[in-house]
Amino acid sequence: MYQRETLLNIDEDSRKEKRRERAELQKELYKALSSVVLLGGQPAQPTDEKICELEDLLNDPRWIRLQDLVEEMKFWDAATTIPKLKSFLYNARQQDVIGKLLDKTEISLPYLKLIIQHFQADNERIEPDLNAPIHYAVRQLNNEFLDWLLNDRQQRLDVNLRNNQKETALGILCALYDECMKETNRQKHSTMNMLGKIRHQIGKLLAAGADFNICSMQLKLPFELLLKHYQTDESTGRFVDRCVQDAGQALAIGHIHKRIVEFHNKESPLKVTEELLEICLRYNDQQSFLHYLSSFTVTEQNVKKVIQVVLHTAVEQKLSECVRKIVDLFGALIFQVVIRPIGRDAKRIKLQKSSELVHRVELKGLLKKACLMADVLIVQLFMGRMTDLLVLNDDPLLALTLTKAYDAKRRPEDREALLAVAGYLATQQSIYMSKPDNSGNTPLHLALKYGFNEIATTLLKQRYAYIGLRNRDNLTPLNYGGYGFWKTYLDSCIEVDSERSTLDRNVLRFNLNCLEPYKPSKKPATGGITSAATKTASTYALPGHQKESGFHVIQEASKVKQQPHKYARIQTEMTVIRQIAESKELKRLLIHPIIYTFIMVKWIRLSHWTYLNLLLTIITMLVFGWHSLDACSIDDSPALPLKICAGLGTLFIVVREVLQLLFLRKSYITFENAMDIANIIAMVVVLLQGCNGLLSSFLMISFAMQLTFLLGSLPFNTLSTIMYMFKTVSQNFLKSFLLFLPLISSFIFAFYLTYNDTLTETGESALANSTIDTSSTEDNFNNFRTFWNATIKTLVMTTGEFEAAAIDFSGGKLLLFMVFLFFAPIVILNLINGLAVSDIAAIREESELISISKKVMLLERYERGVVNVPLAWMKRKFPEPFFECHNCWIHIRTDQFRKIFIHVLNPPASASTSAPVTEQNARAKKEKPTPISLSSCSLLWPNGTDKLINLRLFKLTSFLTLDSAITNEALAVIERKLLSTKQPVVMDATVASSEQPMVTSGNAAISTGRTKHAVDLVALQDEVRELRIMMDRWRLELQGIRKEKLVGLKQQKTKQKKRARQKLLELGRDL
Repeated sequence: MYQRETLLNIDEDSRKEKRRERAELQKELYKALSSVVLLGGQPAQPTDEKICELEDLLNDPRWIRLQDLVEEMKFWDAATTIPKLKSFLYNARQQDVIGKLLDKTEISLPYLKLIIQHFQADNERIEPDLNAPIHYAVRQLNNEFLDWLLNDRQQRLDVNLRNNQKETALGILCALYDECMKETNRQKHSTMNMLGKIRHQIGKLLAAGADFNICSMQLKLPFELLLKHYQTDESTGRFVDRCVQDAGQALAIGHIHKRIVEFHNKESPLKVTEELLEICLRYNDQQSFLHYLSSFTVTEQNVKKVIQVVLHTAVEQKLSECVRKIVDLFGALIFQVVIRPIGRDAKRIKLQKSSELVHRVELKGLLKKACLMADVLIVQLFMGRMTDLLVLNDDPLLALTLTKAYDAKRRPEDREALLAVAGYLATQQSIYMSKPDNSGNTPLHLALKYGFNEIATTLLKQRYAYIGLRNRDNLTPLNYGGYGFWKTYLDSCIEVDSERSTLDRNVLRFNLNCLEPYKPSKKPATGGITSAATKTASTYALPGHQKESGFHVIQEASKVKQQPHKYARIQTEMTVIRQIAESKELKRLLIHPIIYTFIMVKWIRLSHWTYLNLLLTIITMLVFGWHSLDACSIDDSPALPLKICAGLGTLFIVVREVLQLLFLRKSYITFENAMDIANIIAMVVVLLQGCNGLLSSFLMISFAMQLTFLLGSLPFNTLSTIMYMFKTVSQNFLKSFLLFLPLISSFIFAFYLTYNDTLTETGESALANSTIDTSSTEDNFNNFRTFWNATIKTLVMTTGEFEAAAIDFSGGKLLLFMVFLFFAPIVILNLINGLAVSDIAAIREESELISISKKVMLLERYERGVVNVPLAWMKRKFPEPFFECHNCWIHIRTDQFRKIFIHVLNPPASASTSAPVTEQNARAKKEKPTPISLSSCSLLWPNGTDKLINLRLFKLTSFLTLDSAITNEALAVIERKLLSTKQPVVMDATVASSEQPMVTSGNAAISTGRTKHAVDLVALQDEVRELRIMMDRWRLELQGIRKEKLVGLKQQKTKQKKRARQKLLELGRDL
C-alpha cells in the first residue's frame, strides 16, 4: 500500500516521461515480434532459426521493464476511475500479432506454444471478439493445438471460457455440428469428414470438464443443437446418448415461448451452477430461478462470478423480484466493504472518503443497467448498499437516464418511469450532478434541453449546481433555458430568515449556489473540467479545448467552430454573468435581486482601484496642463517642480499600461489602450521639447475623453447612461458618415473643379486689367480656390453653415449648389440626427441594464486578467475570488438601510496557537462563517463598518447597500411565494408541465403550520401525470379511429368506382 501511495504522488513530468518510455518500448517490441513471427502480415513458416530468435526476444529484459511500467500506471487513475481487468498483452498493445498467429494455427503453432507459455496467455481474450486460444482451436478443428491446451496447459486453462457472444468452445463445436448436419441433409457429402472431427473434439472437451448448461447471447444451448438431430440421424442419436452419459448431470432444454427451462435426463443429478441460474434468467423462468437459488451457496471463491453472471443478467432481463432475492440472500458478500487498518497506516492508504467495495470491478456498470431498467425500487436498493463513490459515479447515470427518457417520448409509461428514476438520482448527494456524457452535456444541460424543468429545478437545488459548465459545443445551461425558467429559479433563491416569524422581513437571504464555480478542494471528480494550478483564482479550462501554439491566418473551419469565445477559455466567477449580459433574452436577469447583488458585491471589492485610477488621472491631467501653460509662457524655462510632477504623471500612465498589459495579454490590444500609448509618447515628446502647443492641446483633449469615460464607470446609472449614449451616437455617426463619404467626396470634387475654371478665366482678365485681387484668404476659402479649402468648406456646409452671400452663383453653379443643398444638409444630416435620436431613445429604455452591463464587462475582464498575471506578489494585491473565502449566502438587512452582509469562511487561526494543522482545520470547519459588511474604503475598514452620515436631507452610508427598487422586488417575490403556499391552486395539465411553483422547504413548513388547507404538491403532480398519460392514450385512440375511418372511406370509394365501371361496361355492351 505504501508503494501505491508513492505511485499516486508522482509529479506530472515524471508521468510524461514514463508514458513516453512505455510508448517507445511498445513500438520497439511490436516491430521486433512482428519481424520474427510474421511475413507480409501473415504467419511466417517456423524454422529452427526463427524459433531461436523468438526465444531470445521473449527473454529480452525490455519485456520486464514494460511490464513494470504497465503495472505502475494501473494505479495512476485508481483514485478517480475503476480500471478494467486487462491482460499484459492487451495493455502492451501486442494482441494484434497474437491474433494474426491464432488465425492460422496450423502454421504458427510452434510460435503460439512459446508465446502462450511465456506470457501464460492460456485464457488470453483477443479483441474485439474476445476469442481465446481454445476458441480458435475448435473453430479450425486443430486437434494438435487443442490437445496441447487440454493436456499441457490443463492447470491454467478455463475450458468453459466465453467470448464476446457468451459462447464456449463446446458451444462453438455444437454450432458447427448443427451447420454440418444441415449441409449433410442437403446431400453435401463433403461435410461428413468434419462430423467425425467435431465429435472427437466434443468428447475431449467433455472429458476436460466442459459444461453443456451454458447458453450464448442468442439463447442457444449446446445440447439443444445436438438434440435437434437426435431423431433424424442414427449416428447423431448414438453420439447424443454418449454425451449425456459423459456429462453426468441433467442437461437443460429451454422453451422461449413457454418461458420454462426443462431437462433432458431428469433422473440424473442436477448441478446448480451460476450458468444454470443464468439460463433460467435468460428464459425468464423466474419460478425455476427462485427454486434453484434457494439451494445455491455463495462463497468468497464464487461471489465475483455470481455478480458477473447472475446479478448482471437479472438486471438486464428486468426481473425485479429475482434481483431483490439475490440481494437479500447474498448482499453481504456482494457489497462487501474493504476493512481498513486502524492507526497511523490508515491515514496513509486512505484514498477516498467513501467506503471502498471489495468487488468494485465486478459491480461496475450494474447501477447503470438498473437505471435504464427504469425501476426506482431497484435503484434505491442498490444505492442503499453501494457506499463506493467510484462505483456510483463511474457512469453518467443521470445523463443517460434523461437521454433515454427523451428517446421514449412515444412511450408515456416508460418515460414516466425513467423520469421517476432521474428524479430520485437528482436528490442523492452521492451522485455527481456534473458528470457529463460523451458530448460533454451535464444532467442540467440535458434536463433543460429536453424540457424536463422539474428535474432541472431539483438539480439546481443541489450543492454543486454551477450553471457555467460548457459542453463540447461550447454551450452552457443558460443557452437551453429560457428567461421564464431562470427568473422562476432565481426567485426561489430568495428566502426569508427561517429563524424569524413569517411577518418579519428584516433579513433577506440570497442563495448564490448556482454562481459558484467548482474549487479544487470542493470540485467533484467529473473528469470533464480541470482546475487551474493557482490559488488566487478559481478558473477552469474548458473540456476539449487546448491552448493554441500560435495564430494561423488560414484555419480549418471545424477547429474554428469548436473554439470558444476569448473570455470563455478561462472560467471565472464573472464568466456566467457576462454570458447573461450578452444574451438578448436573458439580459433582463441582470436586474434580478440575486444577480444584481452579486455584481454590486464584486464591484465594491474593486472600487478602491477605480477611484484611485480616477484620482491619479485627474491629478495627471491638471499637472500636465499647468506644465504646458508654464512651458509656453513668456518665461524662458518652465518651473522645475511642475516638470517633475508632469514626469511623475507620465510614469503613472506608463505603470498603469504595463499592469494592464500583464493582466490582459492579448486582450490588451484595443483602441483605448492604443490611445493611451500614443498619449505616453506625446507626453515624453512634450517633456523633452518643452513647449509644443498643438501636441499639448491634443493631449488635453485625449485626457478629457479618458476622464469622461472613467466618470461613466462610477456606480451612478445616470453617468453610465450618458456616456454610453455618447459612445453609441459617436460610433453610429462615424458609420453613417463613412457610408455617405463617396457622395460628399463627389461634391468636394465638383466644387473644386467648377470654381477652378472660373479662377482660370479671372486670371486671364487680371493680367489684362489688373483690377482683381486674388490674394484674399477669405475669398479663396469661400470660392473653393484650393482642394483643401474645398474639402473644409464642403464639410462645413454639410452641417448647415453656408455663408451663401460670399459664394459665386454665376452660370450653372446655382444648380450644383441646389443639388448639394438637397442631399447634404437636408437628407444626410437629418438622417444622422434621426438615427442618433432613435439610439438615445433605445438607450434610455435600457439605461439600468446598460449601467450594470458596463460593470459586468469590466469585472469579467479584470478577473480574467488576474489569472494571467505571472507575478504572485501582484496577485496578492488584488482581492481573491469571492467564493474562495466566502460562502454562497448573502444577507440583506432591510431594517439597517438595506445593508449587505457577506460571510467569511473559516477565519485563519492566530499564530500563537500551537495546535496541529489538522486540528485547526477541523475546528475551522465547525465554526460558523463570520458576517461582515462591505465598504468602498476597505483599507480603512477591512472588517466592515456600521457608520453613516445623517444630513437630514439625505444620508450617506459608509457601507454597501442594496438599491431600494431591487429590495422591493425581492420582498414582492417573498410575498408571491407565501401566497402560493397559502392558497390551493388547481392547475391545468399543460400549465403544470411547463410552470411548477418554486417553494422552499422553510416556507412550506411555515405555511403548513399556519393554514388549515395545505396543498400536497406531490399528489397534485401525480394526478397531473396520470391525466397527461390518459390524454396521450386518448389521442392515440382518436388517431387510430381516424385512420380506420379514412381506410373505410377509401374502401367505399373504390367499391363505388368499380360498380360505376361495371355499369358503364354493361351500358356499352347494350348499345
